[in-house]
Amino acid sequence: MTISTDTILYEARNNIAYITLNRPESLNAISRELGRGLREALDVFKDDPDLYVAIIIGSGGRAFSAGMDLKERASLDAAGDRPESPIRRPLVSSYADRGVFKPVIAAIDGYCVAGGLEMSLSCDIRVATRQSQFGLPEARWSIFPGHAVHNLSRMIPLGEALNMMLTGTRIDSQRAYDIGLIQHLVEDRDELLQKCDEIA
Repeated sequence: MTISTDTILYEARNNIAYITLNRPESLNAISRELGRGLREALDVFKDDPDLYVAIIIGSGGRAFSAGMDLKERASLDAAGDRPESPIRRPLVSSYADRGVFKPVIAAIDGYCVAGGLEMSLSCDIRVATRQSQFGLPEARWSIFPGHAVHNLSRMIPLGEALNMMLTGTRIDSQRAYDIGLIQHLVEDRDELLQKCDEIA
């Protein structure tokens, strides 16, 4: 199956769908095009009876995703174009809300912040490398962090969730593991892929 944008790479193998966020030059920021491609990829995965698990990963080794593409958003705002956020549609409380009743794993390597963290929270299992960092910096820009408000407080202690949401504090992967934000912590990208395949 071919996705209509090269900002998402899609591969099906061994009953697993591999979905890659492919904008490494912008830390896999979520543009309208990437958001549309992610929805397409999830729909393809959902409708294929031979696929049992999906793994979402960011390309480039620097970030899972840095969240909304703020440069694109600024240019759209300047042009008077205020579309629905590209993040909101692919990000839901869980992908089951989009009719995806199969497990989705977030394979996190690098920055996982803002909408990128929200995306990972929509997944069922999160696996991260040691170099990964997590945060919701929206509070620093007086922006509401969307679905994170609902999801984060269900997955980690309320005090930890409030601290991240209200202060924009970023945490490292060890802290994320200690508080239950991620379920598995691995050393590097090779081990990340191996662990995700093992879980799948």
